[in-house]
Formats: sequence, C-alpha cells, structure tokens
Amino acid sequence: MTEIERIVDQHMRAFDGDPWYGFPLMKLLSGVTAEKASARPIPRIHTIREIVLHIAAWEGAALKRLQSGCVELPEEGDWPE
Repeated sequence: MTEIERIVDQHMRAFDGDPWYGFPLMKLLSGVTAEKASARPIPRIHTIREIVLHIAAWEGAALKRLQSGCVELPEEGDWPE
C-alpha cells in the first residue's frame, strides 16, 4: 500500500468506516437534528454544526491543495459562520 493509499484509507474510515480511534463521523452524526447540532449547552464551546462546517472547510482546502498545490486557509475561513 502506498502512502497515498494509506491516507485515503484512513480518511474513508474516519467518515464512514472503522477508524482506529472509535466511531466514524457519519455514525456519530446519525440522528443529530439541525436543532441539536446548533445547540450550545456549554458557553464558548463550538457547536456540532460549527465543528462539521470546520471539517467541511478543511476538506475543501485539502482538495484544493491536491488539485492545485495551493496551500492556504479555506475560502470560507477556519471556522465558517
């Protein structure tokens, strides 16, 4: 297995497979409503929604880097609104 294949495998497992650290993201988010994802039960702590947007932003930034070699913050920012 090449290094790229290993990274792709780990990425796929993290989202919807059998990651080394526990449950995959899609399983953790299963059944989470928009209301629950936007709730902030602990002040000054990111909501589920904010964390998902953060992950999505960096997914896009990583894809852009792979396609163009451009290394920069996501267009929507590190922690999108």
